[in-house]
Amino acid sequence: RSTRRVTLFPYTTLFRSVILFLDKNLKEADSLSFHPNDCRGTVVIAREDFEQYLQCVGNQVEWIELY
Repeated sequence: RSTRRVTLFPYTTLFRSVILFLDKNLKEADSLSFHPNDCRGTVVIAREDFEQYLQCVGNQVEWIELY
């Protein structure tokens, strides 16, 4: 199982005008880690669940090649 770290504040996705540009390599990860703007912890979520969340809130996602 692979885990990738992502620096993204997921609550910003509550605003429908947000377009997320994500590294397409993240699509290969089983889970994603988010820093919830609190130094005491990290949130880990399955990639499929994160994609489902984005779809539910209506955000547009562009998977791009970063490296």
